[in-house]
Amino acid sequence: MRCILLFLLLGTMQITASVTYSQSVKLSLNVENMTVQDVLSMIEQKSSFYFTYNLNQVNVNRKVSVNVKNKLVTDILDEIFKSENIRYTISDKHIVLYRADKSELPGVNQKLKTITGVVSDNNGEPIIGANVSIPGTSTGTTTDMDGKFTLEVPDNATIEISYIGYITQRISVSKKNNFSIILKEDTQALEEVVVVGYTTQKKGLLAGSVETTKFTESLAQIPTNSAAQSLVGKMAGVHISVPSGKPGEQASVGVRTGTTWNSSPMLFVIDGIVRDAETFNNLSPNEIESVSVLKDAASAAVYGARSDAGVILVTTRSGISGKISVNYTANFSADFATQEVALTNLYQQGMAINQAYKNFGLTAPQGSGWSDEELEWAKNLPGQGFNMLDDTWHTPYVMNHALSVSGGSEKIKFFGAANYYTQSGFMESTDYNKLNIRLNVTANITDDLQLYASVANTNTNYASSPTEGTDATYTKARVSFEYMPSRSPDGKWIGDGWAYGNPAAAAEGASGYRKIAGYDPKPTSA
Repeated sequence: MRCILLFLLLGTMQITASVTYSQSVKLSLNVENMTVQDVLSMIEQKSSFYFTYNLNQVNVNRKVSVNVKNKLVTDILDEIFKSENIRYTISDKHIVLYRADKSELPGVNQKLKTITGVVSDNNGEPIIGANVSIPGTSTGTTTDMDGKFTLEVPDNATIEISYIGYITQRISVSKKNNFSIILKEDTQALEEVVVVGYTTQKKGLLAGSVETTKFTESLAQIPTNSAAQSLVGKMAGVHISVPSGKPGEQASVGVRTGTTWNSSPMLFVIDGIVRDAETFNNLSPNEIESVSVLKDAASAAVYGARSDAGVILVTTRSGISGKISVNYTANFSADFATQEVALTNLYQQGMAINQAYKNFGLTAPQGSGWSDEELEWAKNLPGQGFNMLDDTWHTPYVMNHALSVSGGSEKIKFFGAANYYTQSGFMESTDYNKLNIRLNVTANITDDLQLYASVANTNTNYASSPTEGTDATYTKARVSFEYMPSRSPDGKWIGDGWAYGNPAAAAEGASGYRKIAGYDPKPTSA
């Protein structure tokens, strides 16, 4: 009894989770004379929903007008298909559209009969797991271990028999109740399976070896300096790491650990063109429609040996017919030090040296230890109170401006985007700036010919880092003393008399500064 209750509880939890998103997300649409396909695309852009449908069943070229505000997706779909016999099922964020058969329509009664049959190949061997269904409906079954099936169908129905590697057949059941069906082998079957995974990216959403993320409005507004960083935590089994926190540092993407010294990198395909990791990372989130990661050898096989480390498929945004839509987003954030490191003055340095020898039971050699007179002199020495860390530190910030424009007619659609991203580090010489511009145009020349053109440009600028690197420069500033100034009273960089130079000057990218001999600096703060 306890096991039954546990299974019922788990099943209830699963059902609740699957409908939570569709019952909680509300959308607003105001479109006139727009095709069903464009309306569905608009729903996908405004949410995390994605649609699957058969073009032979759903007329997506039909034009509709929809004006709803804060409605559930079920209400919107009911409005779109109110004059059509189209049904839908929702599984979490996946919506399947299909045409209802007559038995599903209200007020229609049909006489049903039971048919049986056997599905085999050219050699007479039974085909296990072949699909037997009525096209355009949810009625169907699969063959058993002996290739046999049983199905209840209307008198005038047509059944479809299909299996991977064989040519699909359609048979009318109006004159027979028992069937012996032989499927012929399809020599292009394996190639077709690969091509489906390559050209129809939405198929990848249903495969366990493919992870897909749609760049919704909320995801596209996250300010990041690379496309890879936008995917952190969004894809199972995809590893994304950033080597350091330096502004403009590019993230790396991987799906498996390299097994040899010469492991190849992941393959990046952007709008069907093979590109490199840098081009992918330079994309801004507001110009990306979706990203799919092909993780196993089977799904990436179409790309050959180049895909042994996995493949990333990127689809940039396309225009939607209708009124011109303009979106602008701006973000600004800054980082502040929660705790500053206190620097040591000359007196404290002498005390620390004496205590170090004392802790080891040693006597400080001549010239290393500090006498009481020397400590008293250091304690009252004027010209202290400098802070090299304050001179090195600049408040880092991130600023992002994103602008996108979309619109067009049924014949020509366009999408344009511009993004300016700037990130400053706590050292002035580590700033990073990036400007992205993109224009995608889709033109329907005829019903069977479509022209797609894309123009994109990315301009990045990295400031010159300190010669010794940010880590070494920060370490030098952190171990500086209060009696070590970085500038003269007239604002010029000066040397501090130590072997490692002036870290504050190095942090700002200054070079060629010189030490002023005999200069007695005055403190800038007590």
